Amino acid sequence: MSKKKTIGRPPKAVGDKYETPGRRLGRVDDDEWERLQRAAEASEMTFTAWAVGVLSRAARRCLRPMCETCGGTGRRERDDGIYECGMCDGTGKAK
Repeated sequence: MSKKKTIGRPPKAVGDKYETPGRRLGRVDDDEWERLQRAAEASEMTFTAWAVGVLSRAARRCLRPMCETCGGTGRRERDDGIYECGMCDGTGKAK
């Protein structure tokens, strides 16, 4: 049986494909990857557990409702279900 002829450019060698190696978080350069690994080790957690915690906190921060008065993201829900701003006093003045 003959080998099929491929269309397009020939494939690159494994080391020539990308400038940075593929990692769990996408393409991260070596210095940044080492920094992330050291941070996970310093917190005495696996890399995945550490990264999920960091990403979850960032997601909560991004999705936090905004204050209508000052536009800040310091709004927090009280026990009675009412939102109050942690950054202003409700009139737009900083606390």
